[in-house]
Amino acid sequence: MAATDASPILDVLRAAVPDAALNAADAVDMPTIVIDREHALDVFTTLRDHPSLQFALLSDVTAVDRLPAEPRFEMVY
Repeated sequence: MAATDASPILDVLRAAVPDAALNAADAVDMPTIVIDREHALDVFTTLRDHPSLQFALLSDVTAVDRLPAEPRFEMVY
């Protein structure tokens, strides 16, 4: 798996949270996945608790202001 290949993670997330909107995004140095906010908690819980993932650290939380777009703000974890 390449450093930016999110497909193995997406496979697990899609099985665990089938109603979530999940899409890979272009990234330079790490897998990047765009999720819908309605399923964020379920996705984060799966990333932490699923035996094949076991993400242990959320290192950054920030936001993007996309004015004049709606919705205006986007959270980045």
